[in-house]
Amino acid sequence: MRSGESVQKTVLVVDDYDEMRLVTRRALESFGYHVLEAASGAEAVEVAQAGSPDLILMDLSMPAMDGFATIYQLHRLLGLRDVPVIAVSAHTAREIREDALAAGCRDFITKPFHVEKLRAAVERLLASS
Repeated sequence: MRSGESVQKTVLVVDDYDEMRLVTRRALESFGYHVLEAASGAEAVEVAQAGSPDLILMDLSMPAMDGFATIYQLHRLLGLRDVPVIAVSAHTAREIREDALAAGCRDFITKPFHVEKLRAAVERLLASS
């Protein structure tokens, strides 16, 4: 969080891998953000409705409800449709990035990510929302 900001922003981290959620949570908390977590698409929808995140980091490859389906569900919910989403994926194909942006993601980060790249993307989107 930037100096001078009085309200702590909340970021929802959605990833089916515990280790990835842990690494991401620790990085975001070190930047001053409050972090919510979800291990599946269905859980992400529940947590987002209850926690009102300011931004969502969405893994695209998850079992059952993948990131694309989860984004669709979130964008259908009043109060969540304008929450910025950053797609996070180990897939590097240009088509995956294009599909994520077409689905409504505002940015795309490839795993494993550099922590400063994550920080820059999160700060940029939170500043513009």
